[in-house]
Order: sequence, then C-alpha cells, then structure tokens
Amino acid sequence: MNDDQQIPNKSQVNVELPSGFGGRRLQQFDIQGSRTHPVDDFNWYVLNQLGIPARVPDVMADMLLWIAASSFVGSVGKQLIRLPGVAAIAGMILAIAVVLSIYILKIATLPQIRWSLVYRWFLIFTGISLGVR
Repeated sequence: MNDDQQIPNKSQVNVELPSGFGGRRLQQFDIQGSRTHPVDDFNWYVLNQLGIPARVPDVMADMLLWIAASSFVGSVGKQLIRLPGVAAIAGMILAIAVVLSIYILKIATLPQIRWSLVYRWFLIFTGISLGVR
C-alpha cells in the first residue's frame, strides 16, 4: 500500500502555477495526511467551530459577541421565566447544553477543544450574569 496509485479516493488539489513561457498551468497535488479519518474530521470540525481565534482583534470580537448574545438571552430569560412552563423549557435547554458539552469533552481528543469549551462556558456565564443583573 505504499504506492500512491493503490490508495482509493485520495484527496487531491489543483493549483494554478506560472509556466516558463509566461502563461499559467495547472498542477495536481496529492494531499498527504490522515484527514480522511472520521475522528480527525470530527476533531477538526469541533475545533474550527469552538476554537479560540488566533488574532487579538478576532478574540475581542468573539468575546463581545458571546457575552452580548448570552447577556441578551439572560435578560430575556429573566423576564420570560415568570410565565408558566418557561422554567421547564429553560431547564431542558440547559440540560441539553450540559450533556452536549460533556459529550464533546469525552469524544474530543485534542486538548484545545477542552480549553475552548471552558472559554465558551466562561463567556456564556459572564454574559448571563451581566444580563440578569
């Protein structure tokens, strides 16, 4: 199986490169790696969705977005919790969020995903505490 021709459905990418005569030519490259493994794809997807951004302006925008959204949900929830049946719905949503977080913590093998979840929950609790006040 060391021969690349024997691997079915290998990932490839087409890259446009300048040719020696001033034009353009297409070169096809094989993508190396184990990204076709389902667990690696899941880890990459979760890390892409929950990961802490790399640039400082993106971190600030991310923090503002999560805190503002959870603050809004906390303030609206504070007003709606007085209605009958809303407490049960809010409890179910909270239980589902906790179960999904525990599931992601158990399934994800990358430590960045665990710290990203801690970061997101910290932002959510900060926003909710600001919204309830």
